[in-house]
Amino acid sequence: PPQQQPMTKPALNLQSLRFLVADGNSYFQSILYGILHALGAQHIAVTGNGDEALAHSRAGVTDLLICDWNLPQLDGFDLVRRIREDNHNPNRHTPVIVLTSHARAQNVERARDCGANLVLAKPISPKMIYDRLLWIAEDPRPFVLTRATFAGNLVGHYLVGLPISLGLCFGAGMGAPGLWWGLSAGLTATAIYLVVRFVRSTTGSPR
Repeated sequence: PPQQQPMTKPALNLQSLRFLVADGNSYFQSILYGILHALGAQHIAVTGNGDEALAHSRAGVTDLLICDWNLPQLDGFDLVRRIREDNHNPNRHTPVIVLTSHARAQNVERARDCGANLVLAKPISPKMIYDRLLWIAEDPRPFVLTRATFAGNLVGHYLVGLPISLGLCFGAGMGAPGLWWGLSAGLTATAIYLVVRFVRSTTGSPR
């Protein structure tokens, strides 16, 4: 990709940060590389498909991943999901910006559910990229493992709480207090499950 001179000194210092750009279109690869370089980035890796991006993410730490949703071989949503769900991937918590040519609600929801931090609609501009980088730097929200949250609620409420509620309410004849104790048990089980998941995700322990 062509070398460009850095823009006027930005508030963000990107020189030491490592970026991974994943886009199947060589034109957009050049655009993204040029924008990041113009903003001061010096370490920019570029890949053309999801499989290469996934392999790169496993090989070393990246500070920001920018990927198109419609990548060849492994699309952007599946790429982000695999990174987020892999306890041994060093970039499991790395901020991710997903690019899309179709900013439909469905794509935004899929990006959110797979663990992306932001969605950006093409065509893009230096200001758009810079504003998102600034937003991530000021508000580094952790991703949410929606699948794990759903599983935790399912197990806690339906496999633990509901049987206990029915057993205490009707089997033991406790009535409403039995329902309350069952609900409490379900909430407790859900909380324990989510805490264990959180600890494992932050310590890198195997599933």
